[in-house]
Amino acid sequence: MTALWGDAFGDAEVLVRRFYELLPEMGTAFVAECNGIPVGMANVLCTVVCGQRCGYVYAVAVKPEVRGKGAGTALMKHCRRMFSRLCTLPASEGLYSWYADCLGADKVSRCIYETIAAKASDVEIKNLSSAEYAAMRSEYKLNTAFPLAWYEYQRELCRYYGGGMFRSGRSIACGYLEDGVLKIKECLGPTDLIPELCRRLGAEKAEIRTAFHAGKPFIAASFPLPETLNMCIALD
Repeated sequence: MTALWGDAFGDAEVLVRRFYELLPEMGTAFVAECNGIPVGMANVLCTVVCGQRCGYVYAVAVKPEVRGKGAGTALMKHCRRMFSRLCTLPASEGLYSWYADCLGADKVSRCIYETIAAKASDVEIKNLSSAEYAAMRSEYKLNTAFPLAWYEYQRELCRYYGGGMFRSGRSIACGYLEDGVLKIKECLGPTDLIPELCRRLGAEKAEIRTAFHAGKPFIAASFPLPETLNMCIALD
């Protein structure tokens, strides 16, 4: 499954192996086999959204040579049988209809992408451990909740790509670098730390995804959710 993940998404093997080390604390995984060889996979992470326990479908992949033959659909139907509520963040516009067919997952949230330019300031920024970040996040009384292992993997992923988890005063943020841009996966509290964080990490600007009723399709779910819900620290 590690090899299948690497072929499909190009992520570093060390990160994928770390994901599977932490997976038993985060959720479960399903694999489709052909003659005993893994040809497809789907990971489902357990979370709470708006007070409801649900599965977050993550890193679905099928080998190119068997695509279109039903492996992905079979995996999704199995996930649907195992979890009464499912949500996911499709990687492309075309996948929303596929998830609708396989999971009965409709577009339930939209978002916009905002940019913040790098700028030097006297804002004090501190690196956070996953436990520290989770503790501070809980103070915001959000409508999403995750196991600690989720935060640990998120931190390691962000750090691998030049980012991490940070705080400034009561504000917290996590993100990683991609082509000179700081991709902010979550920012809670004032965004005053972002310009200085960009400068320190060597990014020209930051990109933040924010829930917005008229923005691009964001979350697909098999159960009702507020249209403006933001999954915040989503792994995608």
